[in-house]
Amino acid sequence: MASILFRRLTYLGGESLVSAINNYLDELNSLLETNKKHKGEILSEVRDHLLDSTAEKISLGALSPHAEAEAVHAFGSVNLIAGGFNACEGAKATKQAPIIALSSGTLVLVTFLIAAWSQPRNTSSASIVQQITFFLGLISVQVALVAGICGASRTLSLWKSLENSGSDRTFIKRALKISLLALQVGVAALSANFILDSIQNKNPNETALILSVVVMNAGSIGGLAALTKLRINSSFVAQESYSIHSPKILSIGEGAIGAIKRHPTAPLLFIAILSGLSGMNKAETSTLQQALPWGAAEVLATVLGFLLLGPYLGLREPRAKSSTIN
Repeated sequence: MASILFRRLTYLGGESLVSAINNYLDELNSLLETNKKHKGEILSEVRDHLLDSTAEKISLGALSPHAEAEAVHAFGSVNLIAGGFNACEGAKATKQAPIIALSSGTLVLVTFLIAAWSQPRNTSSASIVQQITFFLGLISVQVALVAGICGASRTLSLWKSLENSGSDRTFIKRALKISLLALQVGVAALSANFILDSIQNKNPNETALILSVVVMNAGSIGGLAALTKLRINSSFVAQESYSIHSPKILSIGEGAIGAIKRHPTAPLLFIAILSGLSGMNKAETSTLQQALPWGAAEVLATVLGFLLLGPYLGLREPRAKSSTIN
């Protein structure tokens, strides 16, 4: 119906009466920050709305040129409309980010467990290089997990209103990017550890080993690439300044992170000690004395990670900025 009206309006009076609509659509097209397919759908929807509005005004007695101009004016500023679409597109992309991170992490974890299970038990003591690669892999995976939780919890708490805050969308993408970067470092370290184990082990399952290394690296790199390409459009926000609160159950994570941010000392000490004990338990050593340094290193890495990455993950306040004079 809209296309028929479009043809009629175009040639009515021997002059194009849709120049204002076309100009509006051209400007909107240049301002939209989305993929080509979605952009075409938006422009088609807006065109149909403007043509229907113009036809309605003509049927009520308005002159054609004035009807078109009134339809465009009533629809709203092109910057306002484009900003709203861009914000919604950014919110949609942001909701995909935790799914990408979770998928990559799950693929790496499952592949690692299958590969570890398929290898024959190595009864010889691990070399210092093997211990270091395993430790780096363990620390990196822990960082990936914490950063992923921070990003996912913010997403869940703002699931219905992400288009209202570009800063939150920026935080979510940054936290999940840190998560996937840490995951990639962990995968590289664990891959090296697998290879060293296979060299030391006389009868490794080489097929499973090679496949696991390839799949883990492909999963982590692919996830990071997909996350990087997401258009979160952080400079755009929906103009309707409403806030739709998510169910309380989806805000549990943000509540816990907020508590840690307000009172960081006790949770940090608890997590550091727990991490240290876990590191000692997982250390590829044969005695408690040999495992102690790795436990201490785990505690130190936990504290340093909190101090360095805490501000970027919303776990602690950044350094106080120097006061400025108004």
